[in-house]
Amino acid sequence: MTALLVALFCLQDPEPGLVAEYFTGPGKPAFVRIEPDINHAPVTGDFHGTRLAENFTARWTGILRCADAGLYNFYVESDDGSRLFIDNELVVDNSGGRMMEQKADRLTLKEGDHLLRFEYTQATGPAGVNLQWKPPKAGRQIVPAKVLFHPKGAEKIEWDREAWEKLPAPPPMKPVEVAKPGRYATIDFGPFVTRGVGPASDPVALAGHLLRLSNDAFVCFDPRLLRVAAVWTGSFLTYPTEKDGVAGFPTVAGKLWFKTPAVPGWGEAKVRWRGLYVHGKDTVLAYTVDGNEILELHGLENGAFTRTFEIGKVDAPMRVMIAPENFDAGLTGEGAALQNRGGRLELEITKPGRYKIAIPNRKVCVPEPLEPLTKGGALRWAETVVTQGVVGKEPGAYQLDTLTVPYENPWDSYMRIVALDFFPDGRAAIATLDGDIWIVSGIDATLQKLTWKRYAAGLYQPMGLRIVDGTIYALGRDQITRLHDLNGDGEADFYENFNNDCQLGTSYGEYAMDLQVGPEGDFYYTKAGTMGYGSATPHSGCILRVSKDGSKLDVFALGFRAPMGLCVGPDGFITATDQQGNYMAECPVVRVKKGGFYGFVLEHHPETKTMRREPPLTWLPMDVDNSSGGQVWVPDDRWGPFKGRLVHTSYGQSRLLLMVMDRDRIQGGVVRFPLNFASGIMRAQFNPVDGQLYAAGLRGWQTTGVKDGCLQRVRFTGKPAHLPVAMKVRKTGIDLEFTDPLDKEIASDPDSYSGQWFHVASTPDYGSPEFNATDHAKRGRQKVAITAAKLSDDGKTVSLELEGFRPVTNLMIKYALRGADGAKVQSEVSLTVNKLPE
Repeated sequence: MTALLVALFCLQDPEPGLVAEYFTGPGKPAFVRIEPDINHAPVTGDFHGTRLAENFTARWTGILRCADAGLYNFYVESDDGSRLFIDNELVVDNSGGRMMEQKADRLTLKEGDHLLRFEYTQATGPAGVNLQWKPPKAGRQIVPAKVLFHPKGAEKIEWDREAWEKLPAPPPMKPVEVAKPGRYATIDFGPFVTRGVGPASDPVALAGHLLRLSNDAFVCFDPRLLRVAAVWTGSFLTYPTEKDGVAGFPTVAGKLWFKTPAVPGWGEAKVRWRGLYVHGKDTVLAYTVDGNEILELHGLENGAFTRTFEIGKVDAPMRVMIAPENFDAGLTGEGAALQNRGGRLELEITKPGRYKIAIPNRKVCVPEPLEPLTKGGALRWAETVVTQGVVGKEPGAYQLDTLTVPYENPWDSYMRIVALDFFPDGRAAIATLDGDIWIVSGIDATLQKLTWKRYAAGLYQPMGLRIVDGTIYALGRDQITRLHDLNGDGEADFYENFNNDCQLGTSYGEYAMDLQVGPEGDFYYTKAGTMGYGSATPHSGCILRVSKDGSKLDVFALGFRAPMGLCVGPDGFITATDQQGNYMAECPVVRVKKGGFYGFVLEHHPETKTMRREPPLTWLPMDVDNSSGGQVWVPDDRWGPFKGRLVHTSYGQSRLLLMVMDRDRIQGGVVRFPLNFASGIMRAQFNPVDGQLYAAGLRGWQTTGVKDGCLQRVRFTGKPAHLPVAMKVRKTGIDLEFTDPLDKEIASDPDSYSGQWFHVASTPDYGSPEFNATDHAKRGRQKVAITAAKLSDDGKTVSLELEGFRPVTNLMIKYALRGADGAKVQSEVSLTVNKLPE
């Protein structure tokens, strides 16, 4: 019938635009006109020339012309409510819209014409509405006028023009500034997403699995306490907007059905969260209570919130909190009973079986088996996104290639990349800040066809990722999640809790970052400190270690402020970075020792007030690196002359730096690769197939990067690198070892070098001024005289004599040299000298 109507309309010579009807009550419209599209900015007063301001409805009808067959994403944004129908099917329901709230959904459409109907309701206050889409071969945009039509003569609808002209003139139209959330608020996560839900002063859950029961019904399940923390309807979440959506917890935006206290859902029983299974639109929760395996499924039936339990064994009676006391609820299943006890409604289970709770007590279906839902379901993200990379053309030893990121994609995923690793076959797994895992294939020399497949979604800020024996481990704020593709279709079906022993605080800056694996198979990661706000835990500001089997977590080292990067070398040598701030004079790179203290005093670890601080390998001046990322060791010779060397990423400066250390690895510095990245890089990893370095990062905090996220390859060309790779501290100066021979005459001239040094001091204050190296009462950098330079017989090591040489936090040496091959060799090395030889 719909196809027939469309065909009839098309025979009537469609004309541009949609028929817009405005109503002030039942009956015929108060105003009719043709509008080119649906794009009315939020205003007060006269609604875009309609002489209407409040308490009206509108309806747009016509034809949507699709140039291509495929998946179309539609985004409906309105203040107040709106609904979109395509071919008489409700596609997006934003009936409860407020303050230009947006809802989205997607639909597969055939090429050609489709009936379109859009309904809008304005109550009081500001009014605004728009309709956006993302067609298969274009980016997100307002549905353009060129694809919107109406049958010829369809606008000839009876309405009372004379009465309309006599309407009292509303106040003049005035634009309304609306604080809109960013792209992080429009992502299609699927059936679940994990987030802390605030406010921080009284959180619903510090890390809850937010389950979507329908377009406007939601559950927050707390996996640590195994409780339903809240159930609500209407709008989903209100997001914080500061720092691109991560400065705080989102809060419930809809109407609460109920909220439970933050107490264990199963009382004093011994529990363990196992993880969750995703099967289509269903999310099955899995955990144990006193060793008994339990599966749980939440749903919405006949206006009731349902909670289904499947229990294979009951050793002794078990009680689970269902809701606050005296809530109307019904139970299906033999061997259990509902009881009001201790101020809440509980379910007492005495026998194995399958049980279903309905709140309120409504007629619902008999509970179906849950175990079949744990085998893997149909694809949720069948589409892949294909991009074409760009091969770099920089001169010199290293080219910077770009693996084009699909910033526009069918699920509106915000591609802020925070972690990456490689499978043995060279495919990359990357994680985004908002919780996606994507697998990238087609990584070859040309980068002509890169295929991006969404593998997992809904994780909680997965800022660390590792592939071990072909399995992805993702470090989120809440836990290390081990991802399983149960049916081999390229998507994760089981999100297993590998370890969630890390305690959570309320500080939004208390990120968990940079998952690493040690030589013995143990996992390491960092947990940021509270930085002066929010509640702390024993794990805040620490390096944490998790046993190979995930059964145990312990504190490995402590005293960190915001350690974004961590690296475990093949020999177990561990380095970490931190951010300038309280007790951090500059960004340091430190060698991490078990039990070591690294400068950031932790109130929850009072021993840190008197512990001796381990000296950093190097302090990084703000103009070298104002926000440090992670590090990686060069594994072999395929990446040039840096095998066994440490490479460092700068998030703040969007740079790649080479660590230059002495033989004992107790002091060192950095020198910059002459490359500029598209975003603030924070993770780097070598591809086992091509042996080249890949770096990933994002924009969002302070960085010189310009892209939301980036994935780029640093490729060795075989040309001489001409960079220093090591340093040695002598009593009277510094030796710098270069990768390639230097021109002897220029390298032996002390005028080819210049030096500055200064001192920084760590205090409870934020950062440190730069103090005179020889008189700490004075401020500013101080020139240091380089009195002599000598080149070694092999032409690779320069020995520099420095006047008044002494330990110093910052020594900057610039050099303007030439290689023995005539190449220009010019840069600056930033060093820290902790001690001179005896």
